[in-house]
Amino acid sequence: MIHEAPDGYHYSVAEFNKTYDVVWLHHHYPYVYTTEPVKTVWGFIKKKTGAIHSPINAKKVGSEIDKDLTTPFTAMPPPC
Repeated sequence: MIHEAPDGYHYSVAEFNKTYDVVWLHHHYPYVYTTEPVKTVWGFIKKKTGAIHSPINAKKVGSEIDKDLTTPFTAMPPPC
């Protein structure tokens, strides 16, 4: 990962499909609505090139993003 996980979080990487891996951000905080671990999609990494792609949602890869525009919490582009 290009970032260190924030306090109370950690990252995991899993195969998304033959082209991309998905990066998950896991939360370590207790939540009222569930006893299950909570995770958020951070972004996607293209296997062949290592390019970072923003998530549209957890099931859809967005456009490529400059790594300098990502944060420890997300690979989504900053608001304009």
